[in-house]
Amino acid sequence: MSRGRDPRTATRRILLPRPDIIRQPSSPQEFNVTEGLLFTIDTYISGMYDPGGAWYPADASQSEDTPGYKLASKFTGSVTSAVGLLKANSFVEARKVLSGACNLVQDMLKTMHPVTFGYLLLVFHGLAKEGLGPLNDAADILRNYIARMATVVLPKAHPWRDICCVFGRIDRRLFRQTLILLMRSHSDSLEKKLGQFNPVALGNRVRYIYYGYADNLPAGEIALRKLLAGCPHPSVSYCGMLAVLGALTANLRDQGRYKEYESLAKEYTSIARKYADGVAVVNGLRATAMAQYKLGERALAEASQREAADLNLADEKDSFNLSWAIEHLTVLESWLREWGRTQDAEKLKEEINELIKRDTAGSEEIVL
Repeated sequence: MSRGRDPRTATRRILLPRPDIIRQPSSPQEFNVTEGLLFTIDTYISGMYDPGGAWYPADASQSEDTPGYKLASKFTGSVTSAVGLLKANSFVEARKVLSGACNLVQDMLKTMHPVTFGYLLLVFHGLAKEGLGPLNDAADILRNYIARMATVVLPKAHPWRDICCVFGRIDRRLFRQTLILLMRSHSDSLEKKLGQFNPVALGNRVRYIYYGYADNLPAGEIALRKLLAGCPHPSVSYCGMLAVLGALTANLRDQGRYKEYESLAKEYTSIARKYADGVAVVNGLRATAMAQYKLGERALAEASQREAADLNLADEKDSFNLSWAIEHLTVLESWLREWGRTQDAEKLKEEINELIKRDTAGSEEIVL
């Protein structure tokens, strides 16, 4: 594993803070519980990207068509689907899907793909922002499971192992604010090593801006528009601007500016169809569908959301797509019920249940 340095030496100072410090942080923005973790993130990124880095992952390609990337994205899709099912009171199905997500953890951790930690931050912020007791419980259970699994499958004194273990121990009361600090640190470290417009660095910077300015949406919009203005124009070889454009559409949605949201979502979809892959097209369709839903354009919203799911279902052999299709259709089912189309919703529910069976077939039931 070591190439030019001993990772045990690099991480020797990474220790958990004393319990008394954890209980009494000096300020709401600076949590001593994260000091070791922030240092470890920088150590991990340096060890990954420095020349002769000590723990460069085997699957480090930035392409979305790699096993490591797909594992991280499928995990995200599965957890997101489970959240939707929990909110719809489909508890049995939610447990199956969440259990399926847990089955991905071992391989996801072992790949050490550069996007994995960013996806974990995204997943857990999504759980935390819901502010619902059952989802907070699920988040605690899931990150504790990740921490336990890291001790089993990752080498001792490896910073990726330390990151996962400490991540599982962050106090729930501090968790959401701590996630923002971690997003910033992760983004800073990646940008320092890879450059501002590297796809991995840019994606993490965008997530930090979007979530970090959640309480000041106009300021977040300004920051995103400034970043967008500096992005290279899209091409078949680079579509980094879509990450910024996607966050900007979400910012406009959160501000309630739904017509602008719809217009920008359609622009995103158009660029994705011309230059990017199917994943980006699906993301654009989902944003368009949500804008149309917010505007009361029911038929258009249903058609856009259905198209997004159908694109995922087009490749039946790719379980990465199947997990996201479940999430898209779960959202559509909730809309149909809201619109009083109970019969259509029940029919769609049957389709979702069949997809869940396919998605979790062969998965071991995880007792969390």
